[in-house]
Amino acid sequence: MSESGSNQNASSSTNAFMNNNNTTIISADVSQPRRRMVRNYSLLWLDEDMNETNKVFQNNLAQLRTVTNDVNVFKQQDECIDFLTDGQDIKCFLVVKNSMAQQIMPLINDIPQLDSIYLFSNIKSLHEKWATKWRKIKSVHTSIKDLCQALQLNVKQYNKDSIAMSFITVNELDSTHNLNQLEPTFMYTQLFKDILLNMQHNEQAIKYFITYCRNNDCVLN
Repeated sequence: MSESGSNQNASSSTNAFMNNNNTTIISADVSQPRRRMVRNYSLLWLDEDMNETNKVFQNNLAQLRTVTNDVNVFKQQDECIDFLTDGQDIKCFLVVKNSMAQQIMPLINDIPQLDSIYLFSNIKSLHEKWATKWRKIKSVHTSIKDLCQALQLNVKQYNKDSIAMSFITVNELDSTHNLNQLEPTFMYTQLFKDILLNMQHNEQAIKYFITYCRNNDCVLN
């Protein structure tokens, strides 16, 4: 990507291309369809000084890809906002580099698709005070390693909170109204069974279980 491309304004048309790391790079040249993730969350990186040939950029991008294989990188804040508002069925985790954070925060803080924001800056103290004014800003980082660790924890928690489990009785399975629940229920039942079968029990636990069965035969029947 040339340096002249980085100086174009945000109102220019969009240019999206794929690099060898399966990453979407969005600049401002030619309009092309955007690539969407299969997952229900997306990692976005907004950096007006982004240069794909820069070694630091390549290292940072490689580190971010340890969180997810698909990273959407933006140089223009308008393109980033468009991506956020277009993604109706996904949650986004946004990393903002340096000075762009204060400019974009009033525009994106209330976007429902935006889960959380992480500031990546060379000088942490410049951002920590004002960042507390925005509820979606989780943390400020100067180290890409620390940033990725924070992202991994938040993504893990998001995935955990997104899991919906449903249990239905055998009688309910006979109802046409509940047929659409059969497939996920079967999957979760199998997982639950596998967990129970793979659990390691010591001798004391086995004795306790036998005693319980002997004393509660009416319950078992």
